[in-house]
Amino acid sequence: MESSKNKFILAVISALLSIYIFWLAWGGDEFNLGRAVFSSVLGVGFALSVLAVLLGAKSQLLNKATMLLVGVPSLILLALFVWFLVDGTWDFTLSKVAGVFAYAYGVYIAGALASYSEQQEAS
Repeated sequence: MESSKNKFILAVISALLSIYIFWLAWGGDEFNLGRAVFSSVLGVGFALSVLAVLLGAKSQLLNKATMLLVGVPSLILLALFVWFLVDGTWDFTLSKVAGVFAYAYGVYIAGALASYSEQQEAS
C-alpha cells in the first residue's frame, strides 16, 4: 500500500466489490430483507475502504469503521463458506466463487489497513 499504483488498484477493487455487493443486495432476483441489510453493511464497509486506502490509512476512525464493517462480516462469511465446502453442501456457482473472493478480499483489506495504520503510529 506504499505506492500510489497499489493504492489505486486496491481502491478500484474495493469500489467494484462495493457496487457488486449493493447490486446483489438490492437488485437481485429475490429480495430478502436480512440479506439486504447485511450486504448493505458490507457494501458500505467496502466503500469506506476506498476512502481509507486513498487517504493512506491516516484516519483512525475510518480505519476502525472499515475493519468493523468489512473485516468482521467478511471473516464470518468466509468461515461459513469454508464450512459449507468442508460439509459438502456447497454448489460451485460463479456467484458463490465471487462471494468467496469478495470475503477473502475483505479480510485482506481489513488486515492491510490495520497493519499500515500500526506502522504509521510506530513511526
